[in-house]
Amino acid sequence: MPEKRDESFSKEHRLSKSTEFRRVFSRGKRAATRYFVVYSLPNRLPIPRLGIQVKAKIGSAVKRNYIKRMVREAFRKMKTDFRQPVDLIFIAEKEILNLRGSDFEEEFRKVVSRHLR
Repeated sequence: MPEKRDESFSKEHRLSKSTEFRRVFSRGKRAATRYFVVYSLPNRLPIPRLGIQVKAKIGSAVKRNYIKRMVREAFRKMKTDFRQPVDLIFIAEKEILNLRGSDFEEEFRKVVSRHLR
């Protein structure tokens, strides 16, 4: 029987403190598309973590929350595929509103792929 994957997105998988965000911004690598920017930095924890920033200029609260749900879902599905634990910060750009969910997941995987197995 195949091994069951942990596909939860618990609090330990989130970047929440401003010091954690500053560390990733200052020392991490930046990868950008026209839809979003991702900062990444390997961490010393046993798990990858994700921080999300969606500016108020992007749209209403409903649209911003939808974007955050898409990002969390994509990360949740691929968190076991990372070669080593990494801290990621996702910053949405206004163009992301024109992107469908499946296209977003593909674009996100492409940007994060250098950290995947």
